[in-house]
Amino acid sequence: MTPQTRSEPHITSIRAISRRDRGGLAGYQREKLAAEFGWSPEGMGKYEAALRAGPLNGLAAWGDSRTASAVAPELNVPECAPGNGYARANKRPHNDCRDAFRHAYWSALMAQRDEEDAAMLGDAYERSSKGPYAEVYMDLYNNRVGRRIGSANKDASGEQIFDLVADELEKRRLITSPFQALKR
Repeated sequence: MTPQTRSEPHITSIRAISRRDRGGLAGYQREKLAAEFGWSPEGMGKYEAALRAGPLNGLAAWGDSRTASAVAPELNVPECAPGNGYARANKRPHNDCRDAFRHAYWSALMAQRDEEDAAMLGDAYERSSKGPYAEVYMDLYNNRVGRRIGSANKDASGEQIFDLVADELEKRRLITSPFQALKR
């Protein structure tokens, strides 16, 4: 084996690590996310963002995420789960209409308190997940819709926010699959 051949796996592994550290995103994908959302895979993760938001706001955001995760499976919007054959017991919302709702609802609840912190925390969560481009785009888009709803309805109850987000979903204003994100 020549020294050049021996070094190839090392170079490949460095490239793989480097790509993973960037969130597995190609340069043009990073540029598109930065242009549309002001987002980058570099920056603080979800724990650092929670600390920066302050202990009470970080804890409230965690509570909002638990609330959103708990109510998303109960969503009853035409052409959306659970009416489309999803079994609550064996399917966690991911890359479907309930996942889109969960992101928008969580962001709306946080934005009622502080839209800037909601953006920081939502962006950091996506940075920590290191998902593929289409999933990141879907989640950032739905987070933005939720922040708009929450900041425009600061005094609304959780039920009212739920209805406003469900209305956006019913009107097809949320991205409900990574395939939709790829078309944008």
